[in-house]
Amino acid sequence: KQFPNKLVMNIPLYIYEKPKEESVLSFRERKDIIFVGGFGHPPNRDCVLWFAKEVFPDILSKYPDIKWYIVGSKPQEDVLALASDNIIVTGFVSDARLEELYATCRLAVVPLRVGAGVKGKVLEAVYNRIPLVTTPIGAEGISLEEEAFIVAEPDRNMAKVINELYMDFDELQTISDRSGVFIDRHYSEKTAIEAVNIALAK
Repeated sequence: KQFPNKLVMNIPLYIYEKPKEESVLSFRERKDIIFVGGFGHPPNRDCVLWFAKEVFPDILSKYPDIKWYIVGSKPQEDVLALASDNIIVTGFVSDARLEELYATCRLAVVPLRVGAGVKGKVLEAVYNRIPLVTTPIGAEGISLEEEAFIVAEPDRNMAKVINELYMDFDELQTISDRSGVFIDRHYSEKTAIEAVNIALAK
């Protein structure tokens, strides 16, 4: 609206060379859930504390052996205090350890209740081909057409969504398969180059 005569192009914020290959482990062999996000960003603290209080207890009642890995630098005291047999607060981890967690956990959660813009943690999870449950805030600015992740409202019904998906191995695999298409279509090097070439041609 401000510059009606100027060409405005949308170039991917994150660019991946190619979609990641599928994990060696099947979803039947994987277990547990994971959240990844640095705690210098207040929305991450908010969503983890909320999820621990309002959602995770319902998941735990259905799957008493499940573990929730909370991964990210600089966790505050109240986040560290969540640690238990079932909640593993790792703090910062190496790239190799993070890749291992993405490859062995069955499901990722990004239960953001506040925030704006495209969330890197959502795209990172999808890139790593781990099925993801996030919120409308978490999905903001990201294509839903490929159905590469699940969107659930940030309320206690999220536990029901996660509980049903956790043992639906066919659906988990389907979501993982869609993620490769999603990354290739929207966040690949090829897509970025095409956008730039279109802009230059104008």
